[in-house]
Amino acid sequence: MFKKIKKEIDQLRRQNAESSIRAFAMTYLKHHLKLEPSKVHLEVYETLQEISNGRDAKYVLAAPRDFGKSTV
Repeated sequence: MFKKIKKEIDQLRRQNAESSIRAFAMTYLKHHLKLEPSKVHLEVYETLQEISNGRDAKYVLAAPRDFGKSTV
């Protein structure tokens, strides 16, 4: 019974993480994301989501130090 519930939870977690880059980060990288994302970070997630659907897309992010570029 427990294994079945765990398997279903794992499946839901994976489905949620596949839905967006932000959901993936919040699911699997939350130990790096201690604060709520800023408006700019939300825009970066949205842009990354848009270009991840295409092939050979490139994205450059220039921001000041301690902005959280590496975390995103």
